[in-house]
Order: sequence, then C-alpha cells, then structure tokens
Amino acid sequence: MLRTKAISCEERLAAERFGSRKKQLGLIRVSLVLQINFPTSHVKKYEALVKPDDLEHGPFESWCHPVHQEGRKTMAWARMDIDFATNTVLIEEIQNDWLRKAQQAWRKIEKRRQKNPTHKPATINSEIGASYEAFSKYINQELAVYEKHWAEATMAAAIHFIRSELGIGNIYYHTFETGIKLKQVSGKPPLSLYTKLPKSFGFKVTQQAPEFLLKDKISRRYLKAIGRAEWFYLGE
Repeated sequence: MLRTKAISCEERLAAERFGSRKKQLGLIRVSLVLQINFPTSHVKKYEALVKPDDLEHGPFESWCHPVHQEGRKTMAWARMDIDFATNTVLIEEIQNDWLRKAQQAWRKIEKRRQKNPTHKPATINSEIGASYEAFSKYINQELAVYEKHWAEATMAAAIHFIRSELGIGNIYYHTFETGIKLKQVSGKPPLSLYTKLPKSFGFKVTQQAPEFLLKDKISRRYLKAIGRAEWFYLGE
C-alpha cells in the first residue's frame, strides 16, 4: 500500500557528495532522508475530493521539509545520520506534515461550522476547493487508515532500508528528552513517537551514545551539558 523506498533526487545527490568527501578523510558519514510516499491511487482521491488549487504544492505540504516535489506526495519521512565506519545509523526523527496539517484544517472548519453551518473549507484555507462533504470524506475515510499507521509504517521502512539496503546493524533512535536537548527543538514532538513507537519495534534504552557522536566536538559539548543522555538502541 505504501511506497517505502523513495529518496528524493536532491537528498540522494547530497548524500553521495557528503559521503565521498568524508571517505577521503577516512570517515564515511552521510545524512539521508527516507520518504514514505502516498500511492498514486490515494493522490487521485486527494485531488478529486480536496480539489487543491495547486496540484504541485498543496495545502498539506511544506517544502521547507524533505518532501517529494515532483509528482509523488510524501506522507512522512525518516531523517537519519549514517556512519559506515562504525556500522551505525542514528534515526534523527520520524515526522509528517500532511496528516498533521490536514487534521488541523478539519478541526478549524468543524469549529467554524458550529457557529455557521454554511462555511466551506475554503473559509479556513483558500487552497482547498472541496465542499464540506467531500472534505469530510477525505479526512474521515480516505486519510483515516494512514492516520492510524503512518508512524509504524515509517519506522518499519526505515529499519528495512537500514538493514537490507545499507547493510548496517546498529540502529539508534532518540529518546524524548535527549532528542529535544540535542536537536534544540522549540516545539515538543508527540511523546508516543519517542516512547511507545521504538519499544514496539524492540528498541531498548541505553546510555551508550552512538560512537560517531562522541567524535564530534559540538555533540560532546551538548552531551556533557545534558548529563544523563539516553537513546533507544536496536542491535544486530
């Protein structure tokens, strides 16, 4: 149902250049984004029901994030740091824009219609040309199945890609508190993404940092400031 191995051309080229430069120094390290894209059948339903005013950049997309910009529509992505020298990958984040922004739009129009039942989705987002009924069908029927399983599908795709395509055995994933402090994020991500999700895939909590972080001066400084840093770890 989901296409799980679609890396945008821009990200792939960036990873190749970064990797070849580091190889000359004896440190092979790259950053990649693994996109989880909607199937074509879903994109067609989205276009028919939501009626976005721009088919290339729709109301639920943010091009400042690593989403596919040519044809496919990205449901979610996994950002990862890969260190071939230590056979290690750190999954930095699992995230989506589409589902979050679609649900935000739905909640806003529902709130507006409590005061005025004639309001259409365009009153809260001019990019949406759908009728209320069509928008409701998209959110509550077509998108609902992805809402339930997007995080699990993304993590499963990431682990498969790391093991099968990269051949790497050591997988780390941020815990909630350490991730916030290391990445210095202002808004807190959903707690379940950094608690229930990794545990459901067999990750175990460890205080042993990924080796490549310990080699980085800035990372060591942050780790020292944190004091008790923890990660989720999935071994070979």
